[in-house]
Amino acid sequence: RSTPITETNPRNTAGATPPRLGGRRSSRTVNDRYPSPACMSGPLARLDSSESYTLGLGDAEMSAFSVDPSASPRAFSSSLVASSVPDVHMTRSPTFNIPLVDEDDQLRYRVVVWSVNDIELEKGKFECKLRVTLFWKPKDRTPDELRPILKKRGHVSKSDGWKVSEKGNTATYKKGEFDITEPVPGLQLFDVPVFKIDEKAEVHCIMPDTEHPDRILLRWTCMYIATFSQGALYKKGSELKNFPYDSHDLQIRVGVRGYPFNQFQAAPAKAEDQEKKMKDYEDPSCKFEGVRETPEFLIHNELKLVRLTKEEVVVAMMIWRKHQYYDKNIFWLNSMMSAMSFTAFAFPIVKFEQRSQLCFAVMFGIVALRFVADEHCPMLEFQTCAQKHLNGRSYAQRATPGTVAS
Repeated sequence: RSTPITETNPRNTAGATPPRLGGRRSSRTVNDRYPSPACMSGPLARLDSSESYTLGLGDAEMSAFSVDPSASPRAFSSSLVASSVPDVHMTRSPTFNIPLVDEDDQLRYRVVVWSVNDIELEKGKFECKLRVTLFWKPKDRTPDELRPILKKRGHVSKSDGWKVSEKGNTATYKKGEFDITEPVPGLQLFDVPVFKIDEKAEVHCIMPDTEHPDRILLRWTCMYIATFSQGALYKKGSELKNFPYDSHDLQIRVGVRGYPFNQFQAAPAKAEDQEKKMKDYEDPSCKFEGVRETPEFLIHNELKLVRLTKEEVVVAMMIWRKHQYYDKNIFWLNSMMSAMSFTAFAFPIVKFEQRSQLCFAVMFGIVALRFVADEHCPMLEFQTCAQKHLNGRSYAQRATPGTVAS
């Protein structure tokens, strides 16, 4: 049944957890949370549509965003009400109760992520280079009016580029006897304190398949480099508690508001919208290009695009931390040094001084290692898996002198 998701009620009243991809839950083991690169290439299971969840966003929550009207496209500041937007996860993605409308009333999204850099989980920020493409059918133009400006290119017919106005809200095709002006969407990037346009917006009129001459679309596309804020990455109860065996779902929220596109409904792009023929296993709505790793993280090669509201979509991508450095250089060494404390029992009981000296020497080594390890651990208000391991070994070592004395 449909139940609103809020900050205080992330689950439904019946206690059911929102459906997860592949049925995985937060109680899975370290090996489950950090799969090997070999299994990362497998396709993710699709969303379970047996349960649906509504957002319950009201006008008060929607008005919580601060907008810079001079920016084009506009970037919403990160000062939004935390309870107004629920988290969307690759491992826990709700199917939202927003019925799809006819294609004529859809604004379809395609998001291609080219790179992810500067992931700072303790600050809840990451930088992303992405291209957003929008497809829609013009409401005030018939196919007969637009068909003459198209040029056949293989199985696709496409017009020359339209000139986008300085404000970015209209585009004009002016060539020969044709003078056509159409409104274009002003894309909004949510939770973005800093962004820049890497490539200017382009507008084309396309006929994706010449076998369907009455299906003519307008296509708007633009490349961005933006820094996204996501506070849930470091809050208490997040996956960061499993550091360094943590994995996270980075979210990219985009949307279009304002007349006349507030009359459209957000939807994922379809294979029929693309110029190139897509293979059956390819997702036409989102894709990851480029290197799938950073110095600290691996990035899953599959993204997930979900409609968040009538006017917004969110793209979720999963990242895994590379934990091998911590296993080989910190945890293993710390465990070995802790075990060395028990070599004190090699001395007879009458040589208590030698036993104590050995225990304290090992303890100073563990403390020095802890200072080195703390430089790589996130500074949080709660203990992570790494800190519990280091503290546990340290407490066990300190208990050894007491055992010796007894």
